[in-house]
Amino acid sequence: MTSAINRLSTKSALYGGPESLELFIDGTTHRAGADVWMDNLEVNDAEVLGTYRGGPFDGTPAVTLKRFGAGRVIYVGTSLDDSGQALLMDKVLDETGITSGVPSPDNVEIVHRVHEGTDYWFVLNHCTSAQEVRLPARGIELLTGRAITETVIMNGFDVLVVRSQSGV
Repeated sequence: MTSAINRLSTKSALYGGPESLELFIDGTTHRAGADVWMDNLEVNDAEVLGTYRGGPFDGTPAVTLKRFGAGRVIYVGTSLDDSGQALLMDKVLDETGITSGVPSPDNVEIVHRVHEGTDYWFVLNHCTSAQEVRLPARGIELLTGRAITETVIMNGFDVLVVRSQSGV
C-alpha cells in the first residue's frame, strides 16, 4: 500500500534551515524551515502539500496528502520548524474534523474529561512562570475547594482540577 501513496527513493540528506520549505495549505503558500533530514519523494498519485526550496532536493515534494476512500495519509519527509508544524497540524485537524480544543498559553496543558454528566478540567502549567488561563466554564477546584471563574492565574508548575456543570 505504501507504494500507492508515495515511493521513497533511497536518497536523503542532512540539510535544511530557515525557510527551506514551502507549504501549500488551502490555496496559500507558506514558508517554513525544514531540518534534521530530508526524504526525496517521488509522488505517484498524492497531493503535494510541501516542496523543498534550496539544497539538494530543491523543487521536490516534502509533504504529501493521499486520500483513499474515507481515509487520509499525510507523509512528512522532513522535520518541520514550529511554524511549519503548526500549519500542518491545523491542516490535519481540518482534514479529520477534529477541533483543536481549548486554547491555552504555551506550556499549559488542558485536558477535558466528562464523567456521568460532570465536566472535569485538568490544567497543568509546565513552566516556571505564572500563566493566565481561560477555561470555558466556571467550577470548583477540587484540590483546594475554591471557586474558579473562567479566567485564573496559575503559578509556575501549578495544577488545577476543576469540576463544572458546563455541558461543554
